[in-house]
Amino acid sequence: REHIPAMNELAMLLVSQKRGADAQGLVEPLLRLTKDAPFALDTAAQAAVAGGKFDAARAFLDKALKQEPSNPAIWQSYAQLEDAAGRPDAGQKWRDRLSVQGAPMAGSRAPIKTE
Repeated sequence: REHIPAMNELAMLLVSQKRGADAQGLVEPLLRLTKDAPFALDTAAQAAVAGGKFDAARAFLDKALKQEPSNPAIWQSYAQLEDAAGRPDAGQKWRDRLSVQGAPMAGSRAPIKTE
């Protein structure tokens, strides 16, 4: 379990480098080790988006949102998903939700909980 933060950060680094397939290889063990924690589901969604797997990304985010409905990192990921899927109007709705709540925008991440 001590490797969870490193696994998560490595997956996000791979996503940022447009290496979605490599990031997806870390997702299954990350989800298993964290018992589908919202931050891990968010990372899984971002890896799926990077790999063009928009339905899978939406499923991960839906599950994360059920656990943490007011988490702005999840909202931001929804906005990125919708933009990548060619639905900028839907993405804008999530960004509007962020701005109304005064939440941090792109680049911010929820703290990683490993307990």
